[in-house]
Amino acid sequence: MKLLQDRNLQLSMIFVAALLVRIGVMFVMESYKFPDEGSFGFGYGETAKQVVLGEGFSLGYYDSGAPRATAVAPPGYVYFVALIFYLFGIYSTKAAIIIEIAQSLTAALTCLVFYQLGRRYHEKVGLLAALAVAFYPPSIMFSIGRISPIILVVLLLGLTMHYLLKIQAERRDRDAIICGLLMGVNALFEPTVILFYIAACLWLLLWSTNARAIALKHSVMMGVVCILCLLPWTIRNYLAFGAFPVLKSSMGQHLLVGNNPYCNGVTFYCNDLYKVFSPEEQKELDQLDEVRANKIMFQKAIFFIKNDPGTFARSTLKKLYYYWSPVNPYRMTRYDTLRLLTYGPALLLAALGILLTRKRWRETSLFLALFLFYPLTYYVTQVTINRYRFAVEAFLLLPAAYAVVYLVEHFRQRFFAAVQEQPAPSSTRQLRTAKP
Repeated sequence: MKLLQDRNLQLSMIFVAALLVRIGVMFVMESYKFPDEGSFGFGYGETAKQVVLGEGFSLGYYDSGAPRATAVAPPGYVYFVALIFYLFGIYSTKAAIIIEIAQSLTAALTCLVFYQLGRRYHEKVGLLAALAVAFYPPSIMFSIGRISPIILVVLLLGLTMHYLLKIQAERRDRDAIICGLLMGVNALFEPTVILFYIAACLWLLLWSTNARAIALKHSVMMGVVCILCLLPWTIRNYLAFGAFPVLKSSMGQHLLVGNNPYCNGVTFYCNDLYKVFSPEEQKELDQLDEVRANKIMFQKAIFFIKNDPGTFARSTLKKLYYYWSPVNPYRMTRYDTLRLLTYGPALLLAALGILLTRKRWRETSLFLALFLFYPLTYYVTQVTINRYRFAVEAFLLLPAAYAVVYLVEHFRQRFFAAVQEQPAPSSTRQLRTAKP
């Protein structure tokens, strides 16, 4: 059959199926209808609205009525949403539909990238990984259930890994420049990826034993290109705040939410956070800009951590557990059962796949670098919605696909071996020994 032989046709069908299933679910669930403006992209939507209204990259207003400059959200997705708002209306249904279709298209493209990553193990692993992304329920829900850059972050991470593997194997300067550009663009959507970039450069040096000078040169090239991508936003932040929050100004708040005596350490919803500050401190915070307020919050968090390192250690271990657990740590949702039935098996199969791919440790160690380094920020701040995990969760599908292919091939070979070893039926023996 042509379908079984034509790889491009197979990938085209997977791409189309991934796109159509998301658009279909979008219209069935009417996910483009939000209960209020705050749910439309959360902070992304509100800042995008300010941009369209000519208030600049801001969030809220001072008592004087002047807009408050913000760096809570990185700029990439905010400006994308602002463009859609400008073309189709602020918080409009049309804007929501266009954004969710764009996110669905991004997820469909991710299937093709995962095929390229998976085929480094085996052609079947690549196809199964692409299929898994196409129909993985969390991928579908993040494509159409939330206005967020996380789907794009996964695509850019996959492309970054693809080029890192090419750099290690082919050692071309052009690939290093493209990889650095991908790194910089992705950091403008989700700064947490920077921790993985550091690990990726170490990975490149580790797997370039006979060409470490070239690997070092390529790491420097990637770093320079990445920094050049971030430089305009860094300059803007200095002009707005007189300080250098390179990408985001919320680290202090997140660290304090996850490390204070009045919160459980694993949820963002800390209603008693105000108890951390005296009335005078709270009044001062209200008058400060984001960067200076977050500096005070950061110092407060460090005080609590130093004062009780045992609690900090226990809280960090608890956050690590909940980050990877299929159990929702802070509230029940209608998707909890679905999460157990999808992410749970994917996690177990991925663990098995990592063990089985020990002969292909070059590729697997790059994925392990993502699993180990990307979540580090969340271990010490707070675990909230599952989108904080999805960037690494999606890549679990690659070793999981390997495990499935390995198990199917293993049991298939054992089945055929057992069939061949069985004695032939009596009627067959009679036919074989009968004389003409």
